[in-house]
Amino acid sequence: MNKLLWYLTLSASVWITYFGSISSFIGEVYPFQIFVVINFCMIILKKEIKVNKIIAITLLLFIFILIYGFTSLYWVDDQSVSVKKAAHYLIGILFLIQFTIIVNRYSKLRQSIHVFSVNFYLVMLISILEIISGNYHHATHFIQTNNVNSFGYHFPLVMFNNTNDLAVFLFLFFPIALYNLLDLKKFKKTTVFTVYLITTFIIYNTESRLGIFLIILYGVLFLLYSMLYHVKNRNLKLFFLLISTSSVAIFLIFESTFINNIFDAIKYDPRITLFNMALDSFSKTFTLGFGIGGLYNITSINIHNYILEIFFEFGLLVFALYFSWLVYIYTKLNKVKSVIYSENILVFYLKLNILLIPVWGGISSTMTSNPFIWIFYAIVVLSASILNDTGKKR
Repeated sequence: MNKLLWYLTLSASVWITYFGSISSFIGEVYPFQIFVVINFCMIILKKEIKVNKIIAITLLLFIFILIYGFTSLYWVDDQSVSVKKAAHYLIGILFLIQFTIIVNRYSKLRQSIHVFSVNFYLVMLISILEIISGNYHHATHFIQTNNVNSFGYHFPLVMFNNTNDLAVFLFLFFPIALYNLLDLKKFKKTTVFTVYLITTFIIYNTESRLGIFLIILYGVLFLLYSMLYHVKNRNLKLFFLLISTSSVAIFLIFESTFINNIFDAIKYDPRITLFNMALDSFSKTFTLGFGIGGLYNITSINIHNYILEIFFEFGLLVFALYFSWLVYIYTKLNKVKSVIYSENILVFYLKLNILLIPVWGGISSTMTSNPFIWIFYAIVVLSASILNDTGKKR
């Protein structure tokens, strides 16, 4: 029963708003949040809390962020907005805590990735159906549900706030699905290639420029990594590296229009206006930040950049601690040495996604509405913890 409840929680974290909600004083309550609270209560009652150093440091950081966020309620202007956001942070951090405690072995990590991968493929399926038919079961974005993209297809949304969030979800967790495919005893390269093409097709139809760039980068790096991994001759490795680098350079030269569109999109993005609005007031609270939810009081809407959200709302100290933690986790992942190809691929992409956080974090909405970001954190920490423990029997 506990395993079933955990799998339901993991699946509900993907489909957070898809199956309806219950209204309450803290806003809408979804099945995911209910499952998280039940899971956490069961963990406390069983008193089975065993964590290693990597997990302990992670949990201490995010518990500190949570306490700091609730403390900041004293200096925010509009507590009604901040209380709701603090409740979302509470659920997200409780989810991170139980994820890292429940999934405490290699076998459980593989099982959880398998469950998540199944949900990833379901998101892909619904995205394809929406692109072709234009029938939306849950999406509410007025502009994107009532227009077609430049390819003549409908925008895929599934249950996300906008197409950028869907693009972030797809390229962030494509490596997880890739690991799941490669982990199978008998996997076919054509299957991997097909999944990549479908993922790319969906992201192209979101018209998220950075999303398109990143999924292309994924494909190039996967081919390069595969060649370098299986080739033992050093000179041949250098040859493949030269060919791949030249290919990327040629792409950048001949697709300069595409690259310019990305920079134009950044330059004229409405988020820049929101950033300037927040920056004008931020000098007064540079160290402490606006407080949890306080950024909304300045911009009146979500800034759609959760990196800036952490910086503005929690201040310089918390922001510095957060990035120090990212560096720490990256160094731990960098020490993972495995003889299993799928694990090396997983670690390679997790490290890449950490380095790209300023990019994908800069196009996603607030992390309070995207629980999949907490899943990413959990998988990164568990991979650094479990796969790095070479003495543990798998």
